[in-house]
Amino acid sequence: MPGLTEKVLTEALREMEADGLVRREVYEVLPPKTVCSLTPFGRELAEALAPLSDWGHRRLEKLTGVARPAP
Repeated sequence: MPGLTEKVLTEALREMEADGLVRREVYEVLPPKTVCSLTPFGRELAEALAPLSDWGHRRLEKLTGVARPAP
């Protein structure tokens, strides 16, 4: 995401981890490596929010006349 600092991303991921949405795995290698993935609860929330996201994209397309790229 443009303009997103590493600090802000790290804080957001840690909050999502505390909420049970994201699992962080830290590997003790050089350079340090961290892998984040959705928990089952996070996947469930993503599925629940998908229709709202779709609606928002359709609304934005209608307002701007710009279609979003296909996945």
